[in-house]
Amino acid sequence: MRSAALGTALSGSVAWLVIACVTPKNDYNDWLSSTDNVRGQGPTEDAGSFEGGLPDGGFTQLYYMGCISFLTNANVATPTRFVATATFTPSATGSGGTFDFTDTLLNYNATDLTQTAAAPVSETCMVAADGTCAIDYGAVTVVAAGSPLATEADFSDLTLHFQIGPGTDLCASASGAYTSPVGEGIPYPDPKNEDVCMFVPVSSTSDPIPTLMQSQAHCP
Repeated sequence: MRSAALGTALSGSVAWLVIACVTPKNDYNDWLSSTDNVRGQGPTEDAGSFEGGLPDGGFTQLYYMGCISFLTNANVATPTRFVATATFTPSATGSGGTFDFTDTLLNYNATDLTQTAAAPVSETCMVAADGTCAIDYGAVTVVAAGSPLATEADFSDLTLHFQIGPGTDLCASASGAYTSPVGEGIPYPDPKNEDVCMFVPVSSTSDPIPTLMQSQAHCP
């Protein structure tokens, strides 16, 4: 479907080379062991809360987007990184609206939001009255340059489930499946919040990469 989005690191790094699927148990364990230093130690703080609800009016906002994964123990220090623009347009009826979303995968070691690793990807979804909408990206590849694992990450049926509001607040949970470097489904809803994307409003693509906190790793 697209070359890079979660993250397409969800990161990403998602719009997120040729690597075979690791399906045998022993190969999977070997991969876990060899990437342990990159995957980190996982969450160390309790998740916070998120109060949803559509904004009173429309908005267009630039964001830094960081997507975590169970492949990196949901560690916010090693997300797949994107720069994203979201536009919410309320419905004329006053219930729901449309959501236009563009994300661009960043180089994993990027220091600002101009250092991209792939072309932008744009999608639109219809927003329900509760501020939710879903974008189905289908098959997705996060190239190695944007991956926290320094290797390509491939997905099938990747969908981002957005929660919009209040105001310009935004988050997304992922569903679908990884096909490489391991073959594994992504549960949704995910009570562990292991595959979510966090959004930090920024004013310019020249802004430095924001620091994420583990308490931000939830949606909603």
